[in-house]
Amino acid sequence: TLWRDCRKLPSVKTATATAPTEMRRKNRYKNIVPFDTTRVLLGKDGGYINANFINMPVKDEDFMYIACQGPLPTTLGDFWQMVWEQKSNVIAMMTQEVEGGKVKCQRYWPDTPRTAEMVDDRLEITLIKDQHLDNFVIRLIEVKDIQVSDESPFINITAVGTLYLNYYFLVRLMKFSV
Repeated sequence: TLWRDCRKLPSVKTATATAPTEMRRKNRYKNIVPFDTTRVLLGKDGGYINANFINMPVKDEDFMYIACQGPLPTTLGDFWQMVWEQKSNVIAMMTQEVEGGKVKCQRYWPDTPRTAEMVDDRLEITLIKDQHLDNFVIRLIEVKDIQVSDESPFINITAVGTLYLNYYFLVRLMKFSV
């Protein structure tokens, strides 16, 4: 039965990293916090972002993901730092920016193609192009670390935003993306 299957699940993991007030302010919701054992750490000092690593075995392969809250205006720098440090090449936004009159996710990409925006003192974000389809938008975003050199390394990111994204399509996109 379902109850018996649920009882076999491992116990709930702890989430204590959000205790300090400065970290709590980085959470969109006070009751949704990252687990300690799989929390994404920012930088060498282990800075805080509300995000967890997720490992999903599918047949003979392991897919690694990061699940995080939609960024707040005050956590955009943290969000892009995480994307840069983890070398993420796909962002799947599974919410709308605004739902039911409430902001669910700060816009983390530039509005105008080919216009760079600085998100902190070193990361430059550029919307290369976007494609609006029936149920979602695909955006190609370039991220550069301007402190490295004139020939800055960059990551091309495919950002997909939708509530209706087919799960199979998402997994394929993440595996075979740019």
